[in-house]
Amino acid sequence: IFDWNCFWDDESVGFLNIPLDDFNGSGHQHKEFDLLCCATGSAMARITLEIYLMNRDNYEDAIVEKVYENARWCMCHGWESKDRNGLNDGEFCFTTAGVTRRLGATFEEVAPTIPAGYHLAGADWHLWAPQGASVAEGSWMYADSFESDTWYSVVTKCTNVRRRVWCREIHSTPKAVQEENCRQLDQKKKKAAAEAAAAEEAEEARMAALVKEEEERLQAEEDARHDRD
Repeated sequence: IFDWNCFWDDESVGFLNIPLDDFNGSGHQHKEFDLLCCATGSAMARITLEIYLMNRDNYEDAIVEKVYENARWCMCHGWESKDRNGLNDGEFCFTTAGVTRRLGATFEEVAPTIPAGYHLAGADWHLWAPQGASVAEGSWMYADSFESDTWYSVVTKCTNVRRRVWCREIHSTPKAVQEENCRQLDQKKKKAAAEAAAAEEAEEARMAALVKEEEERLQAEEDARHDRD
């Protein structure tokens, strides 16, 4: 279970196994579970999950993907340092969070590709402005360190780093839709193959007609020579 709403990171807060035997029929149910929180070791926390049972053929999952852009204040160049955004060793200009963490110097290095069976929902990568952040100022948030749990929308006297978030939403394509897409794609392939075969047949017929026309012309010239002789 991840806290996807953390601005500074998407932290794993715990895990649990949910038996589905108790869920019968369709619709949704509310269930409470004791969650073992990773952040507090052996501490237990109460969490309420809203679980929906849906037909798998029509199920559509939604995932918000995030890429963090990081910068550190540089005494000489401010925030505009051309040397890795002023970052220290072990810090990266762009990072992702979650189960598969990616680190890199460019956005393209870390930005995940849309996995098979998913499609883009809405706009592609765009800046996410958390509450209080100024879009006019580039949606940056500021803190004393990248490990800080508290981020501010304005620079303070303790500000050393800043971060902003690029995000996009992708949805899984329901199985029924995937099957329909495959069917339509198969139809398009068959239609394209039929059109290509028809075009090839027409070209062969055209070439055969040209050959026949040339043969008839040569034969006519030959007959004309015989008549003159």
